[in-house]
Amino acid sequence: MITMKKLLILFTLILSLLPFQARADFAQKMNDSVFRIWSIKKIHNLHKKIPSEYYSELQKNKFIEYSKKDNDGHLDKFILLNYNQEDYFVASHGTGFFVNSHNMVTNYHVIKPILKDGEQGVIVTGNTDNIKLYNFDIIWSDDKKDLAILDVKNINAKSLTFAKPNYIKQAMPVISIGFPGDSDAIMGFNDRIGFLTPKIRRGTLASEHMQTTNNRRVLEHNAAISPGNSGGPLVNECGDVIGINTFIHIRNNNVLYSVDIRELLPVLKNKNIKFTQTNSQCSSIASSVNHIQLIIIAIVILFILVTCYLLWFITDIKKKILNGEKVVAKNQFSRMIVNNVNDRISKDETNDKTYKVSEHYPSEEFSVTLQLVENGKLVTEKTLSSGKLLLVGRGKNVDLQINHSHISNQHIKVSLNEQSVKITDLNSTNGSFINGERIIGSIFLNKSGTVFLADPKLSIQLKINLPLSSAKKQGILKPSDKSLPIIQLVEGQTITLGRSKSNDIVIDNSYVSRIHCYITLNGDGSVSIKDNQSQNGIFINTLDNSISQILMTDDDQLYIAGKDIVYSLENKNDTTKEHSSSSEKNLSSNSDC
Repeated sequence: MITMKKLLILFTLILSLLPFQARADFAQKMNDSVFRIWSIKKIHNLHKKIPSEYYSELQKNKFIEYSKKDNDGHLDKFILLNYNQEDYFVASHGTGFFVNSHNMVTNYHVIKPILKDGEQGVIVTGNTDNIKLYNFDIIWSDDKKDLAILDVKNINAKSLTFAKPNYIKQAMPVISIGFPGDSDAIMGFNDRIGFLTPKIRRGTLASEHMQTTNNRRVLEHNAAISPGNSGGPLVNECGDVIGINTFIHIRNNNVLYSVDIRELLPVLKNKNIKFTQTNSQCSSIASSVNHIQLIIIAIVILFILVTCYLLWFITDIKKKILNGEKVVAKNQFSRMIVNNVNDRISKDETNDKTYKVSEHYPSEEFSVTLQLVENGKLVTEKTLSSGKLLLVGRGKNVDLQINHSHISNQHIKVSLNEQSVKITDLNSTNGSFINGERIIGSIFLNKSGTVFLADPKLSIQLKINLPLSSAKKQGILKPSDKSLPIIQLVEGQTITLGRSKSNDIVIDNSYVSRIHCYITLNGDGSVSIKDNQSQNGIFINTLDNSISQILMTDDDQLYIAGKDIVYSLENKNDTTKEHSSSSEKNLSSNSDC
């Protein structure tokens, strides 16, 4: 049972997941802004230097990984590419990040081979199944600061935001983003998922330094980097850039250095290069989701949960009251809800007196006369038209009131449906009966008949003004066990059978599925039975094989979920006879079991 305590636990769990969503957003932000930089070198007559099958693959796919042993027997791996109709190999690589839609920041030593050795540089995006290369111009570089700014052609990238330098503090959590060569050495170029995805490593800012040899500020940290990370951003937990990863201690992999953004920001301003900088301090692991947003999200989630709980609570109470179950109010709030539901039930029933008429319903108007007879005397008479319903009971909000202690406040409901009268017992305390059988759920009558309410001395005589030709064929599925309900069928009507109380025919047996099968009476008197993927199946005449759908005739026996539930067909095409039991609903579509 759902309780407010369980809802509060669920609410707490949802709140605990919010930072994980923020972390996912953080990773996507890095993927959209941080990319590989390749320094590529042209190879002449490559077709003579590698096996023909590799060269053919290169011409076809434009990129391949080629392995070759050196003089010492070590296996070297090369990335070969065919770019602008020329053959190249990747001589070196680094990392860069965008500060606006087309300007990228990296290390000077990443692009040094392009400046000094005549190699060509490209930005690499996409994935290994669809790599895209972008050319760039170097618009500024400084070998002392080991920084460079690029202008990337024909790209519209997403950019990172810079942190405020005064928010850079010792011991703050930091994250390195980039493409470490150590990872490439193990996974290789053919790593379809990870090759072009920047790696995220967490650590702590150890201290700030002024490196006198190069006259620059650097940040010492331990967020793991290796060759290939050069030029990638060092960010705080909100994804704001605080440094540019540059070099490591040659013997201690936990002593790592980044150039402080205070060395870069003045250059960007002097060059009139657009960039964004946050004005707030990063103070939450939820990164981009700030405190106000979290509070708003929490309030909305709590409101939705409480609303859903109240709707469920009210619906559950109403269902129990209608089913005649005792509802215990444990506190004043529950008592108020129960009293309100009790007051509304009658109004809801009487205010909804129009049935939705399906296309196959007859268009002509017809009516039925209801006569209340008590102790052999006519008490009152009412006329019910097609498409309407009438509520009978002892309560105030009914259409036909019977002031008798054995009659429930809402005892039965009468309506016209497919030129027959539908009588539904509303879980009355003392029951409703026809032909000596208690009505379970609903029955359909297409001839005048008598329904006894609670006591044989009380009766409602129903007369239906229907032409004889309008009556439909009827059939009965009779159980071998008298404790099971009789299944009353009307031509063209589909009913559900199962363990759930929402079914037209309810069989309270653990072997019967919630909605076990669908049963339809056809015009020729046969019965179509369709299994609803039940656990224990339906069978005809033998238990050897379960069936998904079958046509049942007079000589057949229907087994439901095994040998204990058996039905046989009895056609009743004489429309002057009464029907003893049927369904509560006229269904034509399946429901999940």
